[in-house]
Amino acid sequence: MRVCLSVSLCDCVSVCLCVCVCKRERAWGGVVAVEGAGTGRDRANTLNELANSIQYFYQQPVTDAAAAEKHITSDVLPILQGMLSQLQSIDWTVEALHHVIEKTVVDNGLKFPKVAMPLRVMVTGGGQSPSVDAVMHLLGKDETLKRMSVFLK
Repeated sequence: MRVCLSVSLCDCVSVCLCVCVCKRERAWGGVVAVEGAGTGRDRANTLNELANSIQYFYQQPVTDAAAAEKHITSDVLPILQGMLSQLQSIDWTVEALHHVIEKTVVDNGLKFPKVAMPLRVMVTGGGQSPSVDAVMHLLGKDETLKRMSVFLK
């Protein structure tokens, strides 16, 4: 049976997660905590699933090796390297991020998942997340670019 998680419950979970993780890691803003929980709400059936599904907002993700092998391929790395350069000079809004991703897709004659999936693995560690542009926005520019750079050395 699917459990419906209300926004207020997600707010409570995100604040608890933020407090717990910030004791071990670095401080993250309350806005990220609340919005991060909201992004995972639709995919979670339990509070544990919700906490696990948004963990990459609060600490460095552990990359799923199978997802990385499947999506981060030698043919897409140069394309993402070019996209990284574009991302460094934009306003960090969901709309601007989506535009850069879409432009990369169109300019290279690809389908959206061919760019979005490796990007998702780079920033979240796995192949499933909410909209990658929304996740990148919530992670912030510095954190997103840092996570991408690990793969694009």
